[in-house]
Amino acid sequence: MEIISSRRVCLALALVVLAGGAVSFAGWLLDMPRLTDWAGTGLTMKTNTSLLTMAGAAGVAAFAVTPRLRAITAVLGAFVSAVGLLTLLQHLLPVDFGIDTLIFPEPPGSPATTSPNRMGLPASACFTVLGFAMSLLGIGRAPRLAVGTALFVFAMGMLSLTGHWYRAEAIYTLPLYTAIAAQTAALLTVLALAIIVAYPRFEPTRTVFADDAAGVIVRRMLPFLIVVPLVLGWLRLEGQRRGLYDSVFGTALRTWLEVAALASLTWWAIKAIRRREAERAAAVAALREADRRKDAFLATLSHELRNPLAPIRNSANLLLLQKPLPAPLQWSVEVIERQVRHMTRLLDDLLDVSRITRDRLELRRARCDVNAAVRAALEATRPLVEASKHELVVDLCAEPLEVDGDEDRLAQVFSNLLNNAAKYTPPGGHLAIRTCREGAHAVIRVRDDGIGIDPGVMPHIFEMFEQANTALPHSQGGLGIGLSLARGIVELHGGRLDGHSDGEGRGSEFTVRLPCLVAAPVGA
Repeated sequence: MEIISSRRVCLALALVVLAGGAVSFAGWLLDMPRLTDWAGTGLTMKTNTSLLTMAGAAGVAAFAVTPRLRAITAVLGAFVSAVGLLTLLQHLLPVDFGIDTLIFPEPPGSPATTSPNRMGLPASACFTVLGFAMSLLGIGRAPRLAVGTALFVFAMGMLSLTGHWYRAEAIYTLPLYTAIAAQTAALLTVLALAIIVAYPRFEPTRTVFADDAAGVIVRRMLPFLIVVPLVLGWLRLEGQRRGLYDSVFGTALRTWLEVAALASLTWWAIKAIRRREAERAAAVAALREADRRKDAFLATLSHELRNPLAPIRNSANLLLLQKPLPAPLQWSVEVIERQVRHMTRLLDDLLDVSRITRDRLELRRARCDVNAAVRAALEATRPLVEASKHELVVDLCAEPLEVDGDEDRLAQVFSNLLNNAAKYTPPGGHLAIRTCREGAHAVIRVRDDGIGIDPGVMPHIFEMFEQANTALPHSQGGLGIGLSLARGIVELHGGRLDGHSDGEGRGSEFTVRLPCLVAAPVGA
């Protein structure tokens, strides 16, 4: 199911509030009191209230259209907060700033109005904090504080709306000498909701718009969990007011209906989750099958591509035996021989990775010394290190580090790590390989001062076909399977391979940990 983006919802809510504020402002402009008092209770939406509503809605709408207009959101938020605060001070202090009748006058004596055309204390407090939340939205700071502030206004607006609907004046007349109009509470509630929705990466918006089981439950149940109790409570009061039943029967009936509604909603949500889980299981099975076929394809491809390489290499070697060769031909044959060797190594790595993923890589286990495997790796990688003019520090443990493993495969791991260190370090860099015993483990560390790895890339560096930065000239190509292969071989030995880097340009360190064998007793 495609979920509507939070930005579109935010824009739609802001436009609703903008239209509502414009209608109330038109009531003052055209002298039509009914447009300023939608519920017909005598409580009007004041001029400044409608103005702040439109300003707030315009600011949120600007942000929803494009974040590039966030400066408008911040400015309008500051305006809303400033007017709300000045009005709040007029309620709390014996002062009149003259802002209430600045646009339109109002005759004295309006219900729940302390001064002509002055918005009430609840509305002024809500606009003060809501404008503050808008300013935070505009400057991109303290998102959790902005969401928390908007949630507070949303709760206060819902409380006032409930009081108007249930005709419970004590709820929306706080304190008693002032009140909040129904349309003011409604528009404040929707505006607060728009600000909440404007933060899709934070709760509760993140869960509401999430395409997972939690999002399904929230989207299905939350509206009904709010609407059903309110409707049932209103029906219970209306039935009692009309004399259809007494309070005891009404309370019992409402409780039973709420239980039935909650059970029905829960069952509905469970069915939706089961359906999504079935779809997810089918998708996972399809991905596994695709992954299995990919591994089989890579294995077959690697095997078939190796077959023509042997005669090509043999032909090149035969040509090299024909001395002397013309210089251009000598160069061409050496290029062919070198590239065939490189392709053979790539295909061998690809075959090994395929065997590991299919649990078909067999280790020739025996008691072996890790230091010996490191020396073999050094012999294989020394030409690349010397060609790059790197300084290589080798610090091997004085005592044997014996493990139960395949020495050739371990040498392959260390050679891979040293090759990567040499390739991803600019010429003249510094490399180091050290071995030691830490507790019951043999520890091998390969360190370089090369290009480093971004922290955001590091968690994925051991995945198949992943490379830190293929655009860098030091990468020298490759399939991006070396580290995945190395980790797979290490894990088959019961060990771990981890990487660490302080960031780009600050080098890298890879650490291999292998379980050591208990030393054989003397004379055994």
